[in-house]
Amino acid sequence: MMSIKYNKELEDWYDVYKNQIEKSGGNKSYMEFKIKHKKKLIKILKKECNNGKILEVGSGTGIVCSQLASEGFDVTGIDVNEHIIKLAKELEREFFGKRKVKYIKKSMFELDFQEKEFDLAYSVGVLEHFDDNMIMDTIKQQLRIAKKVIIVIPTKWFDDDETLHGDDRFLTLKHWRNMINKSGGKVIKEYSYPFKQKYYQRIKNIRKIFRPKAYRVFLVEER
Repeated sequence: MMSIKYNKELEDWYDVYKNQIEKSGGNKSYMEFKIKHKKKLIKILKKECNNGKILEVGSGTGIVCSQLASEGFDVTGIDVNEHIIKLAKELEREFFGKRKVKYIKKSMFELDFQEKEFDLAYSVGVLEHFDDNMIMDTIKQQLRIAKKVIIVIPTKWFDDDETLHGDDRFLTLKHWRNMINKSGGKVIKEYSYPFKQKYYQRIKNIRKIFRPKAYRVFLVEER
Protein backbone atom coordinates (compact mmCIF):
# COMPACT_ATOMS: atom_id res chain seq x y z
CA MET A 1 0.00 0.00 0.00
CA MET A 2 1.31 3.45 -0.90
CA SER A 3 2.18 5.76 1.97
CA ILE A 4 0.97 9.35 2.31
CA LYS A 5 4.57 10.49 1.77
CA TYR A 6 4.75 8.48 -1.47
CA ASN A 7 1.52 10.01 -2.79
CA LYS A 8 2.74 13.54 -1.98
CA GLU A 9 6.01 12.89 -3.83
CA LEU A 10 4.10 11.76 -6.91
CA GLU A 11 2.30 15.10 -7.00
CA ASP A 12 5.61 16.96 -6.74
CA TRP A 13 7.38 15.23 -9.64
CA TYR A 14 5.35 17.05 -12.30
CA ASP A 15 6.56 20.40 -10.95
CA VAL A 16 10.13 19.09 -10.84
CA TYR A 17 10.02 18.17 -14.53
CA LYS A 18 8.36 21.41 -15.58
CA ASN A 19 11.04 23.36 -13.74
CA GLN A 20 13.76 21.36 -15.50
CA ILE A 21 12.22 22.07 -18.90
CA GLU A 22 11.95 25.78 -18.14
CA LYS A 23 15.58 25.98 -16.98
CA SER A 24 16.81 24.16 -20.09
CA GLY A 25 15.14 26.68 -22.41
CA GLY A 26 12.01 24.80 -23.46
CA ASN A 27 10.85 21.40 -24.70
CA LYS A 28 13.28 21.01 -27.60
CA SER A 29 16.38 22.01 -25.63
CA TYR A 30 15.33 19.73 -22.78
CA MET A 31 14.89 16.74 -25.09
CA GLU A 32 18.14 17.35 -26.96
CA PHE A 33 20.16 17.55 -23.75
CA LYS A 34 18.52 14.55 -22.08
CA ILE A 35 18.83 12.25 -25.11
CA LYS A 36 22.50 13.18 -25.51
CA HIS A 37 23.06 12.59 -21.80
CA LYS A 38 21.45 9.12 -21.97
CA LYS A 39 23.12 8.06 -25.23
CA LYS A 40 25.23 5.36 -23.53
CA LEU A 41 22.22 3.96 -21.67
CA ILE A 42 20.12 3.84 -24.85
CA LYS A 43 22.91 1.90 -26.54
CA ILE A 44 22.93 -0.62 -23.67
CA LEU A 45 19.15 -1.07 -23.79
CA LYS A 46 19.19 -1.63 -27.56
CA LYS A 47 21.94 -4.21 -27.21
CA GLU A 48 20.16 -6.18 -24.49
CA CYS A 49 16.67 -6.01 -25.99
CA ASN A 50 17.53 -7.02 -29.56
CA ASN A 51 14.41 -5.53 -31.19
CA GLY A 52 12.01 -7.04 -28.66
CA LYS A 53 9.08 -5.64 -26.69
CA ILE A 54 10.10 -3.11 -24.04
CA LEU A 55 8.50 -1.72 -20.86
CA GLU A 56 9.81 1.37 -19.08
CA VAL A 57 8.83 1.36 -15.41
CA GLY A 58 8.40 4.91 -14.14
CA SER A 59 8.71 6.49 -17.58
CA GLY A 60 8.56 10.11 -16.40
CA THR A 61 8.96 12.49 -19.32
CA GLY A 62 9.65 9.58 -21.65
CA ILE A 63 13.14 10.58 -22.77
CA VAL A 64 14.50 7.08 -23.21
CA CYS A 65 11.37 5.25 -24.31
CA SER A 66 10.45 7.87 -26.93
CA GLN A 67 13.95 7.63 -28.43
CA LEU A 68 13.70 3.83 -28.54
CA ALA A 69 10.24 4.03 -30.10
CA SER A 70 11.51 6.45 -32.76
CA GLU A 71 14.05 3.77 -33.75
CA GLY A 72 11.34 1.17 -34.28
CA PHE A 73 11.13 -0.56 -30.90
CA ASP A 74 7.75 -1.63 -29.48
CA VAL A 75 7.73 0.41 -26.27
CA THR A 76 5.26 0.81 -23.41
CA GLY A 77 5.80 3.36 -20.66
CA ILE A 78 4.04 3.31 -17.30
CA ASP A 79 3.76 6.09 -14.74
CA VAL A 80 1.28 6.74 -11.95
CA ASN A 81 1.03 10.48 -12.59
CA GLU A 82 -1.41 11.30 -15.39
CA HIS A 83 -0.05 14.85 -15.70
CA ILE A 84 3.46 13.52 -16.32
CA ILE A 85 2.13 11.08 -18.92
CA LYS A 86 0.43 13.98 -20.68
CA LEU A 87 3.71 15.91 -20.60
CA ALA A 88 5.64 12.91 -22.00
CA LYS A 89 3.19 12.62 -24.90
CA GLU A 90 3.55 16.34 -25.61
CA LEU A 91 7.36 16.14 -25.61
CA GLU A 92 7.42 13.08 -27.87
CA ARG A 93 5.00 14.59 -30.38
CA GLU A 94 6.83 17.92 -30.48
CA PHE A 95 10.35 16.49 -30.72
CA PHE A 96 9.81 13.45 -32.95
CA GLY A 97 6.83 14.68 -34.96
CA LYS A 98 4.50 11.87 -33.92
CA ARG A 99 3.74 9.60 -31.00
CA LYS A 100 4.72 5.92 -30.89
CA VAL A 101 5.10 5.08 -27.20
CA LYS A 102 2.09 3.39 -25.57
CA TYR A 103 1.64 5.11 -22.21
CA ILE A 104 -0.38 3.56 -19.39
CA LYS A 105 -1.24 5.07 -16.02
CA LYS A 106 -0.08 2.32 -13.70
CA SER A 107 1.87 1.78 -10.49
CA MET A 108 5.11 -0.21 -10.61
CA PHE A 109 3.77 -2.06 -7.56
CA GLU A 110 0.75 -3.34 -9.52
CA LEU A 111 2.23 -4.84 -12.70
CA ASP A 112 -0.70 -6.95 -13.87
CA PHE A 113 0.79 -7.81 -17.27
CA GLN A 114 1.05 -11.37 -18.58
CA GLU A 115 3.99 -13.55 -17.54
CA LYS A 116 7.06 -12.74 -19.67
CA GLU A 117 4.96 -10.37 -21.79
CA PHE A 118 8.00 -8.14 -22.36
CA ASP A 119 11.47 -9.00 -23.58
CA LEU A 120 12.88 -6.23 -21.40
CA ALA A 121 11.65 -4.10 -18.51
CA TYR A 122 13.81 -1.25 -17.26
CA SER A 123 13.79 1.67 -14.86
CA VAL A 124 16.13 4.66 -14.77
CA GLY A 125 16.69 6.60 -11.55
CA VAL A 126 13.44 5.38 -10.03
CA LEU A 127 14.00 2.65 -7.45
CA GLU A 128 16.40 4.60 -5.23
CA HIS A 129 13.50 6.80 -4.11
CA PHE A 130 11.79 3.93 -2.26
CA ASP A 131 12.48 1.73 0.75
CA ASP A 132 14.00 -1.75 0.48
CA ASN A 133 10.71 -3.67 0.72
CA MET A 134 9.10 -1.59 -2.03
CA ILE A 135 12.17 -1.99 -4.23
CA MET A 136 12.21 -5.76 -3.84
CA ASP A 137 8.46 -5.92 -4.48
CA THR A 138 8.66 -4.19 -7.86
CA ILE A 139 11.83 -6.07 -8.91
CA LYS A 140 10.03 -9.35 -8.23
CA GLN A 141 7.04 -8.22 -10.28
CA GLN A 142 9.23 -7.03 -13.15
CA LEU A 143 11.04 -10.36 -13.24
CA ARG A 144 7.68 -12.09 -13.62
CA ILE A 145 6.53 -10.04 -16.61
CA ALA A 146 9.86 -9.63 -18.46
CA LYS A 147 12.59 -11.96 -19.70
CA LYS A 148 15.24 -9.44 -18.68
CA VAL A 149 15.20 -6.52 -16.25
CA ILE A 150 17.56 -3.56 -16.30
CA ILE A 151 17.90 -1.40 -13.19
CA VAL A 152 19.74 1.92 -13.44
CA ILE A 153 20.70 3.60 -10.17
CA PRO A 154 22.93 6.53 -9.17
CA THR A 155 26.26 5.89 -7.43
CA LYS A 156 28.07 7.99 -4.84
CA TRP A 157 29.59 9.98 -7.74
CA PHE A 158 26.20 11.36 -8.72
CA ASP A 159 26.27 15.15 -8.39
CA ASP A 160 24.12 16.29 -5.45
CA ASP A 161 23.12 19.37 -7.45
CA GLU A 162 21.48 17.09 -10.01
CA THR A 163 19.21 15.16 -7.64
CA LEU A 164 15.64 15.77 -8.71
CA HIS A 165 13.71 15.24 -5.53
CA GLY A 166 16.25 15.22 -2.73
CA ASP A 167 15.27 11.76 -1.42
CA ASP A 168 17.69 9.70 -3.51
CA ARG A 169 19.18 6.77 -1.55
CA PHE A 170 22.82 6.28 -2.51
CA LEU A 171 23.11 2.64 -1.48
CA THR A 172 26.19 0.49 -1.91
CA LEU A 173 26.40 -1.81 -4.92
CA LYS A 174 26.54 -4.76 -2.51
CA HIS A 175 23.23 -3.63 -1.00
CA TRP A 176 21.62 -3.48 -4.46
CA ARG A 177 22.93 -6.93 -5.37
CA ASN A 178 21.53 -8.34 -2.13
CA MET A 179 18.09 -6.85 -2.79
CA ILE A 180 18.08 -8.21 -6.34
CA ASN A 181 19.00 -11.65 -5.01
CA LYS A 182 16.26 -11.53 -2.35
CA SER A 183 13.78 -10.58 -5.10
CA GLY A 184 14.48 -13.82 -6.95
CA GLY A 185 16.84 -12.33 -9.50
CA LYS A 186 20.43 -12.86 -10.48
CA VAL A 187 22.74 -10.21 -11.87
CA ILE A 188 23.94 -11.34 -15.31
CA LYS A 189 25.96 -8.28 -16.20
CA GLU A 190 26.82 -4.84 -14.88
CA TYR A 191 27.62 -1.61 -16.72
CA SER A 192 28.66 1.84 -15.58
CA TYR A 193 28.57 5.15 -17.35
CA PRO A 194 29.60 8.70 -16.43
CA PHE A 195 27.60 11.82 -15.87
CA LYS A 196 28.18 14.94 -17.97
CA GLN A 197 30.26 16.71 -15.34
CA LYS A 198 34.08 16.43 -15.36
CA TYR A 199 36.03 16.09 -12.15
CA TYR A 200 39.67 16.91 -11.55
CA GLN A 201 42.25 14.93 -9.62
CA ARG A 202 45.91 15.73 -8.99
CA ILE A 203 48.30 12.83 -9.47
CA LYS A 204 52.00 13.67 -8.98
CA ASN A 205 51.35 17.35 -9.72
CA ILE A 206 49.63 16.49 -12.99
CA ARG A 207 46.01 17.52 -13.36
CA LYS A 208 44.10 14.63 -14.86
CA ILE A 209 40.56 14.90 -16.15
CA PHE A 210 38.36 11.90 -15.46
CA ARG A 211 34.67 11.12 -15.63
CA PRO A 212 33.53 9.14 -12.59
CA LYS A 213 30.89 6.45 -13.09
CA ALA A 214 27.80 8.19 -11.79
CA TYR A 215 25.37 5.46 -12.85
CA ARG A 216 25.35 1.69 -12.35
CA VAL A 217 23.34 -0.56 -14.64
CA PHE A 218 22.30 -4.05 -13.48
CA LEU A 219 21.12 -6.59 -16.06
CA VAL A 220 18.97 -9.08 -14.16
CA GLU A 221 17.24 -12.35 -14.99
CA GLU A 222 14.94 -14.51 -12.91
CA ARG A 223 16.63 -17.28 -10.91
